[in-house]
Amino acid sequence: MNDQIAQVAQQLAEIPELSRGFDAIGFSQGGQFLRGYVERNNSPPVHNLITFGSQHMGISDLPACNPFDLLCQVARRAANRGVYTEWAQEHLVQVRYSTLTPNFCQLNH
Repeated sequence: MNDQIAQVAQQLAEIPELSRGFDAIGFSQGGQFLRGYVERNNSPPVHNLITFGSQHMGISDLPACNPFDLLCQVARRAANRGVYTEWAQEHLVQVRYSTLTPNFCQLNH
């Protein structure tokens, strides 16, 4: 993520209108990315940052499995054991996904 933040910081620095700073809004993983930008670079500066659905405090658990789904149970236990390892903290970012219902898709097409 650090490389991506550096790349975005360079792109933002090339926009003259942003030289004095800007306000930012991030949704889910975008909010986490913007927080990383503010904490690691912040040039040009973010004056106000608003995030929605961003997991700033980490995660406390993984979604539950069907009690009879052995493969899911094994994967969940393995993930729970490794979520706070150094490798996971340096390489993974949690993302929240949204699912569109069939009715929503029908209404918008």
